[in-house]
Amino acid sequence: MRLLFFRKKGVCIGSCLAPILSDLFLAKIDRRLSPTLGQPTEGITIFRFVDDFMVFFNSTLDRFQDQCDDIVCILRSCLSPLVMTVELPVDGTIRFLDLKFVFRDNHTCWSYEPRAKKALLSFSSSHSKLIKRGIAKMCLNNALIISCSHLADASFKHQVSRLQTAGYPSHLIISVAEGLLRRAKGTQDRSTTVGSSAPNKENVAVIPYIHQVSHNLKKIAGRSNTRVLFSAPLKLGNLCKKTNPDKKISVVCPKKHTKPFIPCRTCVIYRIPLSCGRVYIGQTGRCINDRLREHSNKVGKSPPDGFLALHCLKCTCQPNFDKTVIVGKSSSEITRIVIEAEQIDYFGESCVSKTSLSLSKKELDYLRMC
Repeated sequence: MRLLFFRKKGVCIGSCLAPILSDLFLAKIDRRLSPTLGQPTEGITIFRFVDDFMVFFNSTLDRFQDQCDDIVCILRSCLSPLVMTVELPVDGTIRFLDLKFVFRDNHTCWSYEPRAKKALLSFSSSHSKLIKRGIAKMCLNNALIISCSHLADASFKHQVSRLQTAGYPSHLIISVAEGLLRRAKGTQDRSTTVGSSAPNKENVAVIPYIHQVSHNLKKIAGRSNTRVLFSAPLKLGNLCKKTNPDKKISVVCPKKHTKPFIPCRTCVIYRIPLSCGRVYIGQTGRCINDRLREHSNKVGKSPPDGFLALHCLKCTCQPNFDKTVIVGKSSSEITRIVIEAEQIDYFGESCVSKTSLSLSKKELDYLRMC
């Protein structure tokens, strides 16, 4: 037996909406912070990666703690209801993501040093050699690419030590390091050759993204020193109704209706106005004109079939099928039933249909808040 569960709070793990909702929420926080953080001190710069913030500001030793307290107070008020933890520099160093910043008297250094204390994948594990080699390459490459020139050597040695602790043999580490060296030399030679013939120019091609095909084309183009970018077929801005209020949805109905009441749509929640002032609300996964035709055939028949036909028989009113309004659209039947129940409750006594699902007051308030 299949059971249906409704989440009443939060977002499901793995939901495709979670990243978008997170970006929208954090963008709202950014708007709160931008006009507010100019008050406690000047020269403030904020770096954010998802929900990790790093704040730089000009200060002196005697004023540093007071200014930190002011900035933290503002951040906590803007980030509410999120709970924020604070880290301050200790002995001239501070961690941010996978970086370790070291503050000197006249400059700042940084090196690759992951925050996680978890050890690397043991070389004795049952994973393939390709995965283990990829881990070694990631560690050594990040130590060289992410670290500054002053701390790259120390960061590289630290990653070698981590690999050796996890049981990676010396010949594998040396092989990966040699590959990185050859790649660095090849990139340098290629950039020198390209720079001498065509300085400040780069071959770029933009192609539509098709899984696997686009990646293969990108790999082939890379051999000719051509950079390939992928264009997304559907962007968030194109999907949002607020940014595209006049965008028309082109729907081609496979059926040729003898009498289409309204433009064809499928998987919709609809509202039929009645001549007595009341409304009928329903939902269908088929074409809306098929459902309206069924309603039209049932009205006036005896015995009445359905709430609409029963009301029209008692009230002697007529439904205006050609003025039917599309309330919502969803390919999920459960979603349509929930929206239908909310709309029926919203119209109350003015609605002649009955709900297929009973919603609590908190659930109704949440739906109307969204």
